[in-house]
Amino acid sequence: MKKFRTPILILLLAVGACKKSGDTVSTDVTTAEAADLVASTLSSNTNGFMASTGDITVNAQSVFDVNIGCGVTKSYSATHASPSGSVNTYSNTFSYSYTLNCNTNNLPDNVTGTASDVGSFDSPRLSSTNSGKATFRLAGLTPTSLVYVINGEYIRTGTFTSKVESKSSSSTTIDLVISNLTINKSTKIVTSGSATVTVTGTTTLKKAISFTGNLTFTGDGMATATLNGTVYIVNLLTGDITKK
Repeated sequence: MKKFRTPILILLLAVGACKKSGDTVSTDVTTAEAADLVASTLSSNTNGFMASTGDITVNAQSVFDVNIGCGVTKSYSATHASPSGSVNTYSNTFSYSYTLNCNTNNLPDNVTGTASDVGSFDSPRLSSTNSGKATFRLAGLTPTSLVYVINGEYIRTGTFTSKVESKSSSSTTIDLVISNLTINKSTKIVTSGSATVTVTGTTTLKKAISFTGNLTFTGDGMATATLNGTVYIVNLLTGDITKK
């Protein structure tokens, strides 16, 4: 009886033919992709938290200056959309609530509040449909103070599609707990501050996403993000990242 053997080369070619070049990559989300998620949650050009700081400081200052009353709350809303022809396109609607807090002498002292937003963005490395929520306390509202100081938390949740590396689509939550974010009143530039970062979620291929780390705002329009031990420089305007 003759035995027939299929050449190994033919078997390998057959297996390779089953996988098309356009198939979705199924590798884990990379640290660089996690840095993109964090950067997009921060940057102005993806309607991240930096976009909200302008609204928060302007409206809180108004609430403080008008002196709406100790413990009184006032609401505002805003829509931010990208200019025509922008590399990053985005559109978000924001809702804010501000409460004026007074000191023991019943004089205005600080403003606390909440914020929520819903929208989407599309950038060269990442696209998303998402929503966000924030709590904050803003100090430095007196005329003698040269800076604003924000403490609080911002959480963005949504569907994200990476255009690089693993090219994963995911349902992801990015949580920033912000400490002493300091903003120069004259220049509107963030001069210092820090935050802890948590990135969690699941890709459409059921792969878990889990990254933790911290942010340091360096005062030059940038922040240093450390995620699972890897360090990136984040541009707070554009959301671009550079591995350090």
